[in-house]
Amino acid sequence: MSVLPTTFTREDARNLQKALNEKTRVTPALVTDGLFGAKSVQALTLYQRQNGLAQTGQYDAATQATLADFIAGRYVQLSDLVAAAQDLNVELPAMRAIAEVEAKGDGFLPDGQTKILLERHKLYGEVVKILGRAGADKLAAANPDVINANAGGYTLTGEWARLNKAMKLCQDLPGGEEAVYRSASWGMFQIMGFNCLQAGYKTAKEMALDYARSESVHLASFKTFIKNDSNLLAALRAKDWTRFARGYNGSGYAQYQYDVKMKAAYDKFAR
Repeated sequence: MSVLPTTFTREDARNLQKALNEKTRVTPALVTDGLFGAKSVQALTLYQRQNGLAQTGQYDAATQATLADFIAGRYVQLSDLVAAAQDLNVELPAMRAIAEVEAKGDGFLPDGQTKILLERHKLYGEVVKILGRAGADKLAAANPDVINANAGGYTLTGEWARLNKAMKLCQDLPGGEEAVYRSASWGMFQIMGFNCLQAGYKTAKEMALDYARSESVHLASFKTFIKNDSNLLAALRAKDWTRFARGYNGSGYAQYQYDVKMKAAYDKFAR
């Protein structure tokens, strides 16, 4: 008997690895590459032990009964991306390329929190609206890691710590909580909070809370975001990565080579 069902694709294995990361909090977290090796089998066995299941090391019927619905409701399947690509009338490899470059194809961190990136320069701009430049400069001087006129300060694995720090700093400011939500990018497609209206939400906080539910929410929001921007939609259909990256990632797209990375990812998936 194989470890995984014979019907499993690599994408199915990736989603199982993501679920095992969330459910077991195994350290170090599994690399969600769809290659279900020894470490993945160990995590699966750990999950079975934690949940009172027979420790077979197989993704057997009893284990599937406890995980399959969670996986289906939590993570985007390849079929979901196919449907989204058809809805937008764009190529599937183009959709996959954006998810790959923006969030490595995953909407959640191994611990289950939504993938985010706090843009400290965006928060600085939001605080300027509330306190004026002098007030923002004062707050930034003491907390340059989360409020700063310049971009940067990213920690990759510590973005929620940065966001929580920013929340504490801004919680007593009028509109401070929303300002922090607006200053982070969220989920599988890393949509900025200040784009919440274009993405289908009334507020950035509403968007952030909804994103905590599933990658399917991220995908639906991305479709709304793209449909509401004719320039982005046209660029995506034409696979004009420079035009798309400029509109999607902002003026700094070239510095981080978003267009180059998206084209490379597109070429990989197209093969």
